[in-house]
Amino acid sequence: MGDNMLSTKDIYWLAGLLEGEGYFGLRRQCDLVIELTMTDRDVVERFHRILDFGARDERMLPSSKIAYGWSLTNQRHAAGLMMMLYPLMGERRQAKIRECLAAWREKPLPKAMWTHCKHGHPLSGGNLYRHREGNYQKRRCRQCGVDRQTRYRSKRAEQ
Repeated sequence: MGDNMLSTKDIYWLAGLLEGEGYFGLRRQCDLVIELTMTDRDVVERFHRILDFGARDERMLPSSKIAYGWSLTNQRHAAGLMMMLYPLMGERRQAKIRECLAAWREKPLPKAMWTHCKHGHPLSGGNLYRHREGNYQKRRCRQCGVDRQTRYRSKRAEQ
């Protein structure tokens, strides 16, 4: 997971920590998230240092203690970590990881990876044009644009 290979000892330590203090879940029904929250700063820092990815934060608890957290929302890293730790987890965590990965696998591809528009026209060659909207460049189907114009003009002619 970072550039360094994890040792077997580190993998087991990560699994044990996430088994007891971790959270495996979904945001927006299909985005993977892994979180660790505890009051031991040194443990969370070591966890983060071993993996070399994820984000750390801290917040005050009602008990006036500080909770240190680590979270991971990068989908590629979260899926890889879940799959790596799966065999080391207890039944309840394994079931949650299976549920999360199943939902993640059903997630639709990002539009930038679509090979065809929603009407089945290819998004390549002369049928593809790129349209700029603010800071974003969007891919559009030329045939769908022609079809939209045709429908619009026929409606206008009827009026």
